[in-house]
Amino acid sequence: MLDGNSTKYTSSSGFAGGKFPCEWTITFNKVYRLKGIRFKLYDGDSRYYRYAVATSPDGKKYSPLVNCNQGKWRGWQA
Repeated sequence: MLDGNSTKYTSSSGFAGGKFPCEWTITFNKVYRLKGIRFKLYDGDSRYYRYAVATSPDGKKYSPLVNCNQGKWRGWQA
């Protein structure tokens, strides 16, 4: 996850990461109607990633939204 600065990949540039495999939960303070979700997977070398996105209005019951567990994913995802 980025804070909007995608020109640098340093610990002070505001990105989130973790040891793999990992799971991230993003919690908003209220329910929002989103038009889209966009994030950037690290693309500074030849590594690739697989991921899934699920959403929940109550933080308890999640519904799958995107399943990219196959293939090689890098760069911007929408």
